[in-house]
Amino acid sequence: MAEVKRSVLVASALLLLGLAIVLFPPTLHLVPTVGGSNRAIALIGNYLGWNYSLSSGTNPPITVTQGDTVVIKLTSVDYTHQFALDLDRDGPVFMGLCPSGDNCSGRFDPTTPTPTSISIPVSFTPGTYKYFCTFHSTMVGDFIVQGFTTASNPSSLAIVQGSSGTSTMSLNSVNGFSGSVSLSYSAPSGITASFSPMSVPLTSGGTGTSQATISVASTVSTGSYTVTLTGTSGSAMQSTTVAITVTAPGSPDFTVTANPTSSTVDVRVAGNSTITIASLNGFTGTVDLATATNSTQLACALTSTSIPGGPGTSILSCSSSTAANYLATVTGTSGMLSHMATVVYHVQDFSVSANPTSVSVTQGSTGITTITFTSLNGFSGTLSLTGIVSPSGPSVSFSPASITVSSGGSGMSTVTVSAVGGLYSSVAVGNYSINVTATNGSLSHSTTIQVTVGSSNSSPSGALGLPLTVWAGVAVVIIGVVAVTVFLVKRKTAK
Repeated sequence: MAEVKRSVLVASALLLLGLAIVLFPPTLHLVPTVGGSNRAIALIGNYLGWNYSLSSGTNPPITVTQGDTVVIKLTSVDYTHQFALDLDRDGPVFMGLCPSGDNCSGRFDPTTPTPTSISIPVSFTPGTYKYFCTFHSTMVGDFIVQGFTTASNPSSLAIVQGSSGTSTMSLNSVNGFSGSVSLSYSAPSGITASFSPMSVPLTSGGTGTSQATISVASTVSTGSYTVTLTGTSGSAMQSTTVAITVTAPGSPDFTVTANPTSSTVDVRVAGNSTITIASLNGFTGTVDLATATNSTQLACALTSTSIPGGPGTSILSCSSSTAANYLATVTGTSGMLSHMATVVYHVQDFSVSANPTSVSVTQGSTGITTITFTSLNGFSGTLSLTGIVSPSGPSVSFSPASITVSSGGSGMSTVTVSAVGGLYSSVAVGNYSINVTATNGSLSHSTTIQVTVGSSNSSPSGALGLPLTVWAGVAVVIIGVVAVTVFLVKRKTAK
C-alpha cells in the first residue's frame, strides 16, 4: 500500500511539472518601471497580451520620465508581432502595418534568433499614451510619461523702453512627477529676466509658481520680441514663452491676459478662462480676438471676438473628447499691434477593459472575469459599476462594486457570472452579453463580456433534470413518510 501511495505522489508531481512547462513560457520577464534614467526593458509578445500570465499583469503599464531614452527588447512566444507607440494619440490600429505618426519596431516572431529592439527618445509631451501590437487587439497597454508642464501669465507684455514687467510662471506635475525644477531664460540682446524663486519644488500631482521679472534696456528698439522661460529637472525640460512688445514712452498699446492660465477638466467638459484686454497709455482702439490650438482634438470658442474701445473681456471655452494636455492661444490684434495669451488644458479620463472578454459556464455554475480601470492623464475618482445582461438569464455581481482610481494608477474588480437558476427553473442554454459600465460624474465608459451557458453534463433531461433543491425536498418528504410509517407499524405491533 505504501508503494502505491508513493507512485501516486510521483505521478502527480510529474503532471504538475508538465503543465507548468506547457502553460508558462520560460522566457517571460517582469517589465520594470523606468524613471529618471536611460535603460533597457523587455516585452514578450503573446496574442493574449504583452507579458501574458506574469505576476506583473498582462499589458503592464510602462512608466518613463520625459527626456529618457528607453530601449525595449522584444521577443515572441507564439505569432508574429510588431510593437507600436501611439504618439499622435489617434488610437491603436491593428492591420499589421505601422500607422502614420507612430513609433514602431520591426516585425518579430518566435524564429527571430535575437530580440528585436526599438529605441524611444522620450522627447514628447508628458501624458499617457498607448503601446500596442499592430496585429492583435488584445495587446494594448499604457505608456506613461512623467514630467511637468509650464505656462506663463500673462503670456504677453507691453514694456516701455528702460522699464520692466512681470509674468508668473506656473509649473504642474504630470503623472506623478516629483522633483526640483530649475528655471532659466533666453532672450534677445538688451532683454533680461530674473526669477523669484530660482527653482520650484514639485510634489507628485502638485503645482508651483515663480515670478519672472523681464527688463528691457532703453537701447532696445521698439517692436515685438520673444522671451523663453525654461524649467529643467534632470532629463525633463519644458518651456513657455512671453511675447514682449517694446514701446516708446507714452505710446498707446494694450495687453492680453488669461485667468486662469491652466484648467483641469474631464473629457467632453468645457474649461473656461477669462481673456482680459487692458489699455496702456490711453489706448482706445478695437481689439480683434482669434483662437488657435496645438491639436485638432481641442475645440475652443470665444464669447466675443471683438473688444471695442479699449478694455474688455471675453470668455474662452475649450473641451476635448480625448484625454491629453493641450494648449490654446488667444491672439489680440489692433492695427500693427498684436499680443497673445495662452491657456493649458489638462483633459482627464479613464479606460475600462475586461480580461478575459468571454466566459463559458454550465447550468448551475459560475464563472469570473476581471475588469481593469486605468487613469488617463491624471484622472482620479471613484467609479460606480453596473452590469446589464442581455437577454435576461445569468446574473452578475462585482467585488468590489465601486473602485477608487488614483492619478496615474489603476484598479480592478472581479466580475462573477452566475448561471445558477431558481428553485423550479434553470438558466437557459445559449449566448448572452453583459454590458459593464463604470461611472464617475459625467464620465461613463463600458465594456462587453460575452457569456456562453452550456448544459450541465450531470443533469439529464426530463424529470431527472430537476434542480438539486427540488430533489433534496423530495428526499426529505420520502424520509418523513417512511419514518411515520415505521412508527405506526411499531405502535400497532406493540398493541
